[in-house]
Amino acid sequence: MNGEHTPTDSADRYGSLSPYALFNIFLRNWRPLVLAPFAAGVVVAGILLILPRKYVATAVFTPEESSGSDLPAGLLNVAAQFQLRMGSGGASPAYYAELVRSVQLQNAVLRMPLDVPGDPGVKQPLVSILVPNGNPADSAEWFFDARERMNRNLTTSVNEVTGIVRLRFAAQYPVLAAEVANALLRELERFNMDIRQSQERAKRVFIEGRRQEAEVELHAAEDALEDWLARNRSVEDSPALQFELQRLNRRVEPLQEVVVTLRREYEIARIAEVDNTPVITIVDRAFPPPRPARSRKIIVLSSLFATFLITILWIFTREFFARNRSQWRDDYEESVVLWQEFRGAIPVLRRLRRRG
Repeated sequence: MNGEHTPTDSADRYGSLSPYALFNIFLRNWRPLVLAPFAAGVVVAGILLILPRKYVATAVFTPEESSGSDLPAGLLNVAAQFQLRMGSGGASPAYYAELVRSVQLQNAVLRMPLDVPGDPGVKQPLVSILVPNGNPADSAEWFFDARERMNRNLTTSVNEVTGIVRLRFAAQYPVLAAEVANALLRELERFNMDIRQSQERAKRVFIEGRRQEAEVELHAAEDALEDWLARNRSVEDSPALQFELQRLNRRVEPLQEVVVTLRREYEIARIAEVDNTPVITIVDRAFPPPRPARSRKIIVLSSLFATFLITILWIFTREFFARNRSQWRDDYEESVVLWQEFRGAIPVLRRLRRRG
């Protein structure tokens, strides 16, 4: 047409969008480019004002390793060259990271009295602080809701190279976040110590029973040897008696070694049973964080930028289909017809579903 310029002239002339055409697209769609990010920022800012701020307290610890290792020295040297942390008989750091989510450990923490936020000097069980409207008559559901809320605010991370575990807990109040993180740390240490001592107790009971059985067997073998020697004063001139003496000695000597070994292991187990050495090394205890975990300004700006990018993608997608509609006229018209047929069939499908 004379003197008229269509949006596709520049694209047809150059075979692709010219810089002017791109600029025109932004000018034609300046309203959604401005209003969409603004609306998203207002909505996000409103949500952030409603939601309470979260403070994250962090505690750092590492598991204690046993002194020995069952791995060959050559393999340990290779692992050290590549800075790999090889197990040494103790529980792995990932085990402790998952243990803090166990029901038994968390229930013990939920029963601990902690300072009530905003009410100095008053202490309540953590379950009452996390779920203040819980029903004490239904303690199972009450503790279940508290554990769910605790796990939503609890995160752990493990450094596979150094074996350091970071335990983070988020709460609306900084002091509460630090108290819960430290309570989890104390209960984790106590829980593991109880498990270790119970295992050593079971080991001690087993060794004690086996030692008693071995001592009975040893006494019987020694009594048999003593009786035989009392009945056979001279064995030097009889090869048969010498052979019998050697056979009796072969029964006594191994039993003596077994008894000595079991007595030594029994004393070691008794010491380990009452050993209260911590099973984890606390690197950093949790302290009340001075500021919230996430800045609200960063969240709002991120939402603005993301909405702006999504709006640009939507605008260019719409322009792409608008500029190529003439080339896809047949497909476009068929899509319109099929879509209308599909929309018309929806009420029929609903009626059939109701009848069925």
